[in-house]
Amino acid sequence: MQNILKNKLANAVLAGVLLWLAWPPHLLFILLFVAFIPLLYIESLISKPDILHPGIKLFGFTGLAFMIWNGLSTWWIWNASPAGGVAAIILNSLLMTVPFLLFTWTKKKLGDSRAYIALIAYWMSFEYLHHSWELAWPWLSLGNGLSALPQLAQWYEYTGIYGGTAWILGINILLFKAFHLMRSKSSDSIFLKQRKIHLVATISIIVIPIVISLIQFNTYKEQGDAVEVLAVQPNISAWHEKFPDGDRFIPYRKQLDRLIAITDSATTADTRIIAWPETAIPGGMDEQDLKSTWQVRAIRKMMRNHPNSWLLTGIDGFKLLDEAHRTATSRKSTRPGVYWDAYNTAIMIGKNDKIPVYHKSKLVPGVERMPYPAAFRFLEKFAIGLGGISGSLGIQSKPDVFFDVSPDIGIAPVICYESVFGAWVAKYVRQGAGLIFVITNDDWWGNTAGHKQHLLFSSLRAIENRRDVVRAANTGTSCFIDQRGMIRQATDFRIQTAIRSTVYVNHHQTFYTRFGDWLARIAVLTAALLFLITFVAGRLKKKKDMHQIDPD
Repeated sequence: MQNILKNKLANAVLAGVLLWLAWPPHLLFILLFVAFIPLLYIESLISKPDILHPGIKLFGFTGLAFMIWNGLSTWWIWNASPAGGVAAIILNSLLMTVPFLLFTWTKKKLGDSRAYIALIAYWMSFEYLHHSWELAWPWLSLGNGLSALPQLAQWYEYTGIYGGTAWILGINILLFKAFHLMRSKSSDSIFLKQRKIHLVATISIIVIPIVISLIQFNTYKEQGDAVEVLAVQPNISAWHEKFPDGDRFIPYRKQLDRLIAITDSATTADTRIIAWPETAIPGGMDEQDLKSTWQVRAIRKMMRNHPNSWLLTGIDGFKLLDEAHRTATSRKSTRPGVYWDAYNTAIMIGKNDKIPVYHKSKLVPGVERMPYPAAFRFLEKFAIGLGGISGSLGIQSKPDVFFDVSPDIGIAPVICYESVFGAWVAKYVRQGAGLIFVITNDDWWGNTAGHKQHLLFSSLRAIENRRDVVRAANTGTSCFIDQRGMIRQATDFRIQTAIRSTVYVNHHQTFYTRFGDWLARIAVLTAALLFLITFVAGRLKKKKDMHQIDPD
């Protein structure tokens, strides 16, 4: 028994380490094809009839594996919030055990074949939920594992990341079954034929998507009209320089002067769009009277030197509200009957007086927003104040596209964390966005795997929608990403610079753009059906057993 326990423990640790080594920015993605095999092996041992409390034991071993994966891959959250980092790692690890617990339950009632289909459906449903609720943390969705090698993920323009999730889990299951078939010493001709067919099918499922993706990658040509853009990286430390509580605080006006000076020196007569990072202009700006703020007046003065250009920038915005219009995230003002909402905002400034406004809507849980603020308002004081404002920020229900540069150049103002959500970015594109701009401030995490993973995920958004991505980051990495997901002109972390390039405004909508996470929705329906069948089968078996005990 002790040897078996050690074996299961070793396999749990192995699974966690393999998942970490396979995860971006590492280039060992091939390990994703085998990383779940140790967990499947553990489940096969624990699900034997003579094992007591199999659910508790499976929870323990899978929880350990996922804790190792989460801890080693996302430890950098600690740099921004020690408590938030620990909570995210523990909660995400616990949630990841649920698909495995449901899988072993279904396997017990319905047998292996349907259970393995259920495992894929349960896991994809978990990922879909984790993209959709207010505790969303989709960072470790399996499909993101291909982001470091976009050459192999070109078919995401049809499936999004859920195609990658299904592919990875399917290969793990097939290789696990192949392992058992190869260990068998049976010489039966039918068995040998089945083993050969299984091996051919497994190899085909691994190779065919890779070949298709490489063909797509090598034959795809950039589509759309050429536009020159500029991304500015001011390199203002979020911890030390950006906000008044920093030990080297740079006054807001001097921060703006730095942005203007970099922009003036790098902008040409052909530059159509300039991008500044998330919250590039801090200090709080009244969104109901932006034109009168000193920041906008200074920017308009700069823009007179660049009459052909438009500026996309992030700001700290706020709105004053009366009692009748207060929201779940609004807070009291010092003035009686007056409330205010704070936002992480993107605006665009150009030739006309209009200043379009977009509010970041996919907020980091526990950092920018306390989940379900209407119910948990009393926890507001525990929210971390990244960006100079504590408490929950306001959001809007759908993304906006800026058409101010031209009716033919729709700009998606994607703010930081939003770039991890494929379906959300696809909504911008369905509304006419021909370019994706990701404005971000990754300095909170430090020079760790965190900002590198965040950058790589944007490559998947480019592939899914076949859109060029312009990335403007406060401290790095700023870059341009083409429609095949290839990163160009990537800047170093924590340097002051600006990069300029030609990008292409594409108007074609991919299958994924049009239908979003269709594969995940099918998985949810499949999971619900298999869950129901498993439940009914369990009830029928229980009634049958009771009848056998007491036939009268």
